[in-house]
Amino acid sequence: MALGDLASLRCYFVAPGYAGECGLSFQCISPFTNWRNLLAAEFRTAIVPDWMAVLGFNVVLREITVVDVLPGTGANVVLPLSPEPHGTGGTTEAPGQNAYVISWRSDGIGRSTRGRTYLFGLPLSQLGPFGWDTGSFLAVQNLVEVMFAQYGPTGFSDLARLQVISRIQEGVPLAEPQPFPITHAEFNPGVRTNRKRQRP
Repeated sequence: MALGDLASLRCYFVAPGYAGECGLSFQCISPFTNWRNLLAAEFRTAIVPDWMAVLGFNVVLREITVVDVLPGTGANVVLPLSPEPHGTGGTTEAPGQNAYVISWRSDGIGRSTRGRTYLFGLPLSQLGPFGWDTGSFLAVQNLVEVMFAQYGPTGFSDLARLQVISRIQEGVPLAEPQPFPITHAEFNPGVRTNRKRQRP
């Protein structure tokens, strides 16, 4: 299968004294059975430069992993990066547990049709006494605009679209994951605690 398949794309970042993942979910709109390989490479070219522009100089993107969610039978696609991209958004990064949160919204009803991405590694200079400053907001907003231009409902990509993947409905586990197309994003300048994700 390919068309309609679901996958989770995970960016593995490292910084001095800290490492973690940031994830996004996608649904395939392509007939290519190797769409996850193609997605990893396309994401590297189309999105990574703008993502690194949000982060401090010491943050490094080590690899991109694409995990098969549905049908869930394929091996992980791992794209090692050489040279490894470094952050270009500022000097010393904020402590690893300080995250900027992007909240993803869909037309679905209920918490399971919403998602979040925790961005860590933003420059310490953009962290003020009341949260992230305007500079960080503009950088993150630009990143999301680039993501939507490529993978939003009318995006340029002929491979995939951004989704929230729901695994539960009204407290009951679904027989298989259900995608909800992401329609927009919301931003909160408050500092959030970065959630560490187990690597596949």
